[in-house]
Amino acid sequence: MLKRVGLVGATGWMGALIGQALLSGNRLRPEQLSCLNRSASNAGYAAYPAVKWAANFSELIELSDTLILSVRPEQFRDANFCCGDKLVISLMAGIPIKELADRTAASRIIRAMPNSAAEIGRSFTPWFASPETTATDRQIATAILEAIGETQQLDDEQQLNVLTGLSGAGPAYTALLISALSQAAINAGIPEAIALKAATATAVDAAQVLSRSDRDSETIIHDYLSYDGVITAALKAAQTSGFYRSINHALLAANQKVTELESQGDESPTN
Repeated sequence: MLKRVGLVGATGWMGALIGQALLSGNRLRPEQLSCLNRSASNAGYAAYPAVKWAANFSELIELSDTLILSVRPEQFRDANFCCGDKLVISLMAGIPIKELADRTAASRIIRAMPNSAAEIGRSFTPWFASPETTATDRQIATAILEAIGETQQLDDEQQLNVLTGLSGAGPAYTALLISALSQAAINAGIPEAIALKAATATAVDAAQVLSRSDRDSETIIHDYLSYDGVITAALKAAQTSGFYRSINHALLAANQKVTELESQGDESPTN
């Protein structure tokens, strides 16, 4: 299914993860992958000497049927990425389908939002496709994105903006929870090193147990609340103190930031 794939930003963080996952998972032969990056470095691809390195974007276009854009939004807006009739897969936050079409002259476009769990092959990657994409295009996108984890097609582009602030956050919320739990323990007299270990175990190790459970989160919460024990008191206090409200505010703020990023495209000239 996958033929010739061009990867812009091949040695960047996410670009490198996807490029190397496609190769190591044998989803692409090295000669099917063409790469472009700002530096001359091909770090991480040394084991695949048959990978092609384009000198510029025009050369990459000639070598590719599908183009993956894995660059920062401002880099995309400052450059000329005219893709023509190629299938374009964008990994950029805040660049909507319409702007992608205007700037790339492409119509077959897929927006995807992977996260840092791609490092362990566990990214949850939601994606949205323009109406012009074909069933084959969507199969190609799925094959590429499944190299780094699980994928989910969306039927509304706005859903992708919301999920940019949710699954796209990677470990950010978990790190925030660990920080809050450890600080609360420190405030209660627990030594810092012990507090951090306990909080990390609660947020990280217990999450692995949850991922293997056949019970969903609501059922687990209900079971704890029904028990009326120590953790029941903790959960009730978190709820009444505005835990859910804080998370809701966080997602609203993230969605607002995505909207702001999109509006910056309206202020910039198109190609």
